[in-house]
Amino acid sequence: VIEGGPFPVRIRGIIDRVDRKGDDLVVIDYKSGAAPSKAAYLDGSDFQIPLYAIAVNELFADEGKVADGFYYPLKSLQRSGRLQHGKPPIPEIYDTVRQHALRHVASMCRGEFPPTPRGNPCGYCPARDACRYSEARAERKTPTASGDSHRG
Repeated sequence: VIEGGPFPVRIRGIIDRVDRKGDDLVVIDYKSGAAPSKAAYLDGSDFQIPLYAIAVNELFADEGKVADGFYYPLKSLQRSGRLQHGKPPIPEIYDTVRQHALRHVASMCRGEFPPTPRGNPCGYCPARDACRYSEARAERKTPTASGDSHRG
């Protein structure tokens, strides 16, 4: 449960694996495809591992604290998106992720679901022939900091 918004937000998920490393815990999520980077935690585009780490810290407080977490893509077998102590420190990542999660929930409550594709998703999208997505159109529909949508 994430507190701090107008109401508590319950997050649900399945954690693939939690390992013990000395007195610390490590959260691991297996991916069949590409895995997000650590930068995705900070920009709000992905926060699965930090949310899992927050949950593990709350659920297993007597067992230790999460000192690391990462995605493990099964194709490349290379760790990705490591949460380990460093820059920024884990508590700062947790705070940033909480803020992003609350912001996303607030947008949903306002009925705002702007498209935010990354990369070139249209190249493999089965609806590309019927889709009306364009970056310029999405920009006009994206709310500004004041809550108003860009119009033009």
